[in-house]
Formats: sequence, C-alpha cells, structure tokens
Amino acid sequence: MLESLISIIKKFYMNHNFCYNVSGIIESNQNKYSQTYDIVAQRFDCQYNNAGSLDKIPENHNVHTLQGHKDWVNSVAFSPDGSIIASGSEDNTIKLWDVSTGKYRCTLKNGWWHKGHKTPVITVAFSPDGQTLASAGDDNTIKLWRMRTGKVFRTLKGEGLWVNFVAFSPDGRLLASANDTSIRLWDLHQGKKLFTIEGFNVVVFSPDGRMIATGGTNNTIKLWDVSTGTIRYTFKKHYLPISSLAFSPDGCTLVSGSKDSSIKIWDVSTGNALGSLHGHRHAVSSLAFHPNGRILASASCDNSIRLWEINSDHEMCILEGHDSFVNAVAFSPDGHTLVSASYDNTIKLWQ
Repeated sequence: MLESLISIIKKFYMNHNFCYNVSGIIESNQNKYSQTYDIVAQRFDCQYNNAGSLDKIPENHNVHTLQGHKDWVNSVAFSPDGSIIASGSEDNTIKLWDVSTGKYRCTLKNGWWHKGHKTPVITVAFSPDGQTLASAGDDNTIKLWRMRTGKVFRTLKGEGLWVNFVAFSPDGRLLASANDTSIRLWDLHQGKKLFTIEGFNVVVFSPDGRMIATGGTNNTIKLWDVSTGTIRYTFKKHYLPISSLAFSPDGCTLVSGSKDSSIKIWDVSTGNALGSLHGHRHAVSSLAFHPNGRILASASCDNSIRLWEINSDHEMCILEGHDSFVNAVAFSPDGHTLVSASYDNTIKLWQ
C-alpha cells in the first residue's frame, strides 16, 4: 500500500514539478546559431568534413521503435560491448533487447525464483565488465543482477523514498546511488556504504573514477574527490534544480542539464563555465556524450532529443518521434546508435 502511494506521489511530482514549461520564462537562443540544422525526419549523426566542421546531414538514417513495456520507460543503458540494451519501466520490469535485431530478449522481474522489483524501476546501469546490471526504483532498493543467470545476487537498501540514479565506477568496484535527497557511495566488494552526501539527487562518475559530480534541488553542482570525500569545485549558474549530468569521454568537460531547460558546460580542471546551450522548451531530463566527445545528446520533457556540437555550442539536429516526455538517452559504445526512452512506453533506436 505504501509503495503504491509512493508511486502515485512520484508520478504527480514528475508531471507537475519536474517538467516545467519554461518557454515563457527564458527566450530560446536557437535562432542565433548560423549553422543550426533542423531534422524533421527521424535520423541523427550530422557528418563532419575533413576540417572537423559540420558538413551535411545524411539521408539514410533510420529509427526503430521497441515496444513491450506497459508503462513509462524511465531508463535505458547499453551493455559495454554494445550488443544489449536494458530498459527500466514504470511497469515494475526490466527488459533486455538485442541491438543488432531490435528483438526483445527477456524480462527481469520479481518472481518466486528471484527477488526483483515490486514497484516501478527508475534507473538501470551495466557494470564495466558487462556481467552485472544494477537497477533501482520506487521500492527504495538497488538490485544487482547477474547477467549470466538473470537473477538478483545482492540487494542494497536505500534510505529515502526511492532511488532514482545508479552509476558504476569505471573499475566496477564502487557504485554511486541517488535518492530523493542524498547520494550514497557503495563498496561492492564488501557490500557496504562508504559515505553519504546530503542535499543532492543526481550523480555521475568521472571517466577516471577519481571524482563524482553531484547535482540537486539547490540548483548547484559539486565535484567531489572519491578517495577523500572532499569538494573540489562548486558550480552555480542554473536557476532551477539540476536534472542530469555527464562527463565528456576525456573527463575534461562536465555538462549539466536543468529544469530551467538549459545545458551548461564546465571546465573540470578550473571549475570555470565554458558556455550554455539553449533550445529545449522544457526541463532537460538526460544527457549523453558521443564516444568521440564532440557531440552531445540531450533529452527533454518537450518530447524531443537534440544533438549539439559541443565545441561550437551549435545545435545540430532535432530528433522528433516520441509522443511524450523523453526520459533518457544513451549512445552505443561504437557511436553508431542512439537509444531513447519515453513516457509514451516506447524505446527508439536512432541509427
């Protein structure tokens, strides 16, 4: 009964608090970019010429829709080898999909033979070696699934109302989790909590694993040293809560998405703000770097995905096709496919 009430409260919160309509608050800067490329057809990957500048948009990209979930799809993740997509849904299940064929593989859920989630699954993440899948959700637990057997081998208990983010360290030894009010760092070898950071609900590891970035409802971002738990930098530019964070593949740049609909770019070595990306009309829900580090994908409650040339702050493409809020985006390890998840109960593969 309590878990059902929490789910209802969360849905109300997501609809009425997370997805602000800020189109009347800030003016979109989309038209100021002289090299903006709009795509009405469903495709992605604007191509570069030999000088490294945007050249043209190819005409042969396709989109595939994966259907099977019975409710919102909250999260998606590629396996490290790029062969599998995991999706977590409001229907209390995790589904695995074959990337090459787009075919459904299996469902990970609660049952008599393993202890899965009994409530909506908010987030999923693969371990760096691909052998473990972490999931978390409204039941305030983190489940660690063994991919070989499809069974849960460990459950970590949260301390808030729900767990909305999980992230593995690059070496797979640590797991960071975020609930509605705090961040926790876990030692997976010992299965114990290392420390807690209060006041934040978004977390991501740096590519070298030495730092974590956190964001929260106080509109600020902090960089923390993982080994000491001390703060390196504090970033303050957003005027509404932080909703997404992503490091560039080289770890030199951090990007932040906010409910204020903007994306900020930060220099990790100095803590300086490098620029802002404007174009979304509602909250930015998810961010993902292309493996080449030059392209950033952003998802939003305005039902769209946008691709940005990060070095020039130019909007490259708008991907439209979802019928509701886009909750999550992720690039495949080879950069050939972008996956997105939506409140329209579908997953899309943009190729």
